[in-house]
Amino acid sequence: MPAPHHDSHLAPSQARSVAYVLDLVACSLLLLPAALASYCVGIPNAGAFEYSLLFLAYHFFFLVYRGGASPGKHVQNIAVITPEGLPIAAGPALLRSTSLALPWCLLSADSWAFSMATLPRTATAAITLAGAFWLAIDALLIEYTRDRRSLSDRIAGTVVVSLPPPATSRAGDPHVQRERRRVRQSAQEAAAVIRSRWLSPSPHQTSSPSPPDCARS
Repeated sequence: MPAPHHDSHLAPSQARSVAYVLDLVACSLLLLPAALASYCVGIPNAGAFEYSLLFLAYHFFFLVYRGGASPGKHVQNIAVITPEGLPIAAGPALLRSTSLALPWCLLSADSWAFSMATLPRTATAAITLAGAFWLAIDALLIEYTRDRRSLSDRIAGTVVVSLPPPATSRAGDPHVQRERRRVRQSAQEAAAVIRSRWLSPSPHQTSSPSPPDCARS
């Protein structure tokens, strides 16, 4: 029997897109002081490569220390968790942050000092194109796949879910506790759906019947 659909808890693609843009803007604002300082001392401005490193550190911090919700995700009331509904450990968080920053690093190939000296322009253009292709694949996976998992989600083993409405002023409010339990249950259902394709037995597989008991003489 096919696994049931449990898609209502997954973060909608629109919310993820808005959160992503908000995080891009936040990182740009964080990079402004570095760009200004480099301009004042007469060295090249902080560019896309520095931006990708900041993007990595930015997402790693919020994945590990803020419950998987970056400022953009917090505004959209969504968060990154494991398919089992648990917070992300440091290892998967580093994988996810690196894969989020990698396309921006590839897009900055023109600004790499060693690439300008050693790589031909066609190779640099191909690296830049790979970064753009990565971003496009991410958007398509989030929009058109059932589990809405981007390349970063698949690499790190994560899902992005919608959170319950903002909590009331009372932390121990029973409604808040019920909502938290509901989100956890939804995440566990997501894990079952995601693993069903790989771990569930074939629908045609049946258990072999036990041999009949033989009469004793």
